[in-house]
Amino acid sequence: MTAVAAPIPEEHETLQALIEEARRRARQRRQRYAAVVALAAAAGASLYFGIGRSGSGSAGPTVARLAPRAPVQHFVRRPARNGPLTVISGNEISAISSRQSLRTLFRCSANCYEFQSIAWSPDGKRLAFGVTSVANPSTYNGLHIIELATGKDRLLRDVPGDGWSDVAWSPLGSDGFKLAYVSGLTIYIVPADGRGSAELRTGTKGYDSSPSWSPDGTRIAFASRSGRISSIYTVGIDGSHRRLLARRASAPAWSPDGRMIAYRSACGIKLIAPSGRDLTPRNSYRCDAIGLTAKPVWSPDGKKIAFAHLSRDASFAASGTYVMNADGTRLTRVSRETGLGPMSEGHPAWRPLLPWRPPFRRA
Repeated sequence: MTAVAAPIPEEHETLQALIEEARRRARQRRQRYAAVVALAAAAGASLYFGIGRSGSGSAGPTVARLAPRAPVQHFVRRPARNGPLTVISGNEISAISSRQSLRTLFRCSANCYEFQSIAWSPDGKRLAFGVTSVANPSTYNGLHIIELATGKDRLLRDVPGDGWSDVAWSPLGSDGFKLAYVSGLTIYIVPADGRGSAELRTGTKGYDSSPSWSPDGTRIAFASRSGRISSIYTVGIDGSHRRLLARRASAPAWSPDGRMIAYRSACGIKLIAPSGRDLTPRNSYRCDAIGLTAKPVWSPDGKKIAFAHLSRDASFAASGTYVMNADGTRLTRVSRETGLGPMSEGHPAWRPLLPWRPPFRRA
């Protein structure tokens, strides 16, 4: 008797089809995985052995040395610390101590008659000053720079005539330090090495004075007097983009952070932004000024303002050199010396002290 095969149920055929489909997909996954592994291995071998040809010969196996990626570092320049205030005292330049006494830094020679202005370099290592004489011509007259460490006195400009007032150092730029100064009715700019001098073309028709550099060294704030009215402006060092900031104002001083300019007004010192917006703290005085009517000098850290004051009223503030916070608080006389003379306006200079460590810190 011949056996007859039992028929395969329909459900069993469906199950077998599903199993075969699963196996097919598994094979495809294994094939793709093997291809990826093969590509990765080839790439690794290429990097490790340096496979390739150079010129007409075949390069030998070399190990590729991959340098570790350097971490990105951000740095912020530390502000300078406040050194001593220095003032003109007769034929000497002196530093004011914490006890209001004077320590001589530099004494003028026998043929030196009158200091007009003094200014510290931003690194605190050099002092620039102008010397003139009224009735006694002298070969010492001119614009000088003295190296504090060595005492070397270098004559930068010796053209006689109308004096050397309002000396101001620039920030350190790609081409070194520069100085702005006033001679006659004009502001000039000269490199610190003395090679050449150029007039700052302000475009005004009055008597220009009190140049003050912006922290980036691209602009200068200055005062210009026409008739009895003095106004302050800013202008590019190439003479472009002159901007009027304030009328009936003089002696501008740009803050170390560049955010504001202090200037002398009729009833005290006022603050203004480079855009022209008034930033003077509001108070009970009639014109919202701070301090006294004088030429302002910023501290190197930008937190204080100094000035020299000559009293014309015994019942008011006594003559001397004063320091206050930048908002006008804590006004304190630090010396009886004003620095005023026949040709000097009593403009103290504040020496910057750079940090002993490198002047950078990680942000």
